[in-house]
Amino acid sequence: MKHYEHFPSSFWAGAFPFLLTASILFFSVYAKVFPNIAIFYFSIFVSVIIASGLVGFERFVEYLGFDVNKEYWRIPIFVFIGAFSGYFIYWLLKLFSGGGLHLLAFPMDFAIGSLLLSLPSVYTVFHYLAVAIGEEILRAYGNFTFANWLGERFNMKKDVATGLGILISSLFFILLHIPAWGYSPNIFSYIMGLLIATVFSQLGFIFTPKAMGILAFPEFTIYPGMVAHWTYDILVDSQMRVMPSLLGAII
Repeated sequence: MKHYEHFPSSFWAGAFPFLLTASILFFSVYAKVFPNIAIFYFSIFVSVIIASGLVGFERFVEYLGFDVNKEYWRIPIFVFIGAFSGYFIYWLLKLFSGGGLHLLAFPMDFAIGSLLLSLPSVYTVFHYLAVAIGEEILRAYGNFTFANWLGERFNMKKDVATGLGILISSLFFILLHIPAWGYSPNIFSYIMGLLIATVFSQLGFIFTPKAMGILAFPEFTIYPGMVAHWTYDILVDSQMRVMPSLLGAII
């Protein structure tokens, strides 16, 4: 059963944007040059549009969770929940890691980590905004497409297929961090990354139950996860700026 009619139901259609992104990253590793951030995330947008067929700005905005059905009062609520969630996740990681950075390193890009810390904070705020938008769009597309594949291939119910679709999409996403984190045996970083990415995506579905009352939302909103992602990355960046001696152990 196809649960999200505006998205493909093929596993490889879901994997395509991730594989394209991975190819850019791995070739960049060998070249030792990270692509321009705008070009890199634009390629992600284009790959999602090609794979999903969401041609046209209005369709892209509506089906990937940017549309609020003209109920604009929802946006500040989504932003607040996202910002609080991003801070809470950051606080938990600091708490359980004893304030260290070994659990907090994964937003750093393999070739531009040192550069980002040398630039004004204002620049990195916009950098991480681009990161949050691009990566949440990538995962949202994967969530829906993998859910469709699971629904048709294994006849799963919508809630189960969506939950597993989020997990598969988050796993693909975390594997993209191999160039940044390396092939080290520190599997815990990947597990934590997978859990956090899954939480970011799940935030987009918390308003769908009718029990939410006036806040109940038809299907999915990308804002909470996107803002949580952005908030978390900025907090990590700010901590690394006051603990620069540990940067060499991370990148």
